[in-house]
Amino acid sequence: RIVLEGGSSSWGKVKARAKVNVPPASPLLPADCNVKLNVKPLDPAKGFVRISAVFESIVDSTKNKLTIEADIANETKERRISVGEGMVSVGDFSHSFSFEGSVVNMFYYRSDAVRRNVPNPIYMQGRQFHDILMKVPLDNNDLIDTWEGTVRAIGSTGTFNDWIRDFWFIGPAFTALNESGQRISRIEVNGLNTESGPKGPVGVSRWRFSHGG
Repeated sequence: RIVLEGGSSSWGKVKARAKVNVPPASPLLPADCNVKLNVKPLDPAKGFVRISAVFESIVDSTKNKLTIEADIANETKERRISVGEGMVSVGDFSHSFSFEGSVVNMFYYRSDAVRRNVPNPIYMQGRQFHDILMKVPLDNNDLIDTWEGTVRAIGSTGTFNDWIRDFWFIGPAFTALNESGQRISRIEVNGLNTESGPKGPVGVSRWRFSHGG
């Protein structure tokens, strides 16, 4: 059920509610989901708007949340710029990120009679900055051994950051970004330590990296 308040040529509010049927074999359901979207014009003459969105869900008693806020404005007739930040959290895992970028050569879709049903290209450019906090409950000997080995490796291996980027931390995402012409910065390990938690020791790590192209 979707309700649009306001006309197509004016700013308005969109309210939506959805029920999704899924196979009963899915083990992590039922799931609750809330979506909040707000768009506020700051300077309509310059196309300057602020967009904020919040997505929340609870799956198998684990709370998941995505928040994004971005400012978008026209810099020229052919260039639109955006700056924003956000955070993803899944249980005790959180990933803060920020981004800045632009869209150039802004030509919109034309009809088949005008453009032969082929839209003009839109080129994206910019850089995203990632700040990740990860907590791992060390509740068995295998995890404890792996965590202790990781801590030792950071202090004794000169190429540890490159190994994380290429194989462990980024994995397929690193390959996909490389193939699309983007580049990932050196991953900074800002912290790697063990803390006490309500159910035992917890491995806590913080990572930073950026990418763009």
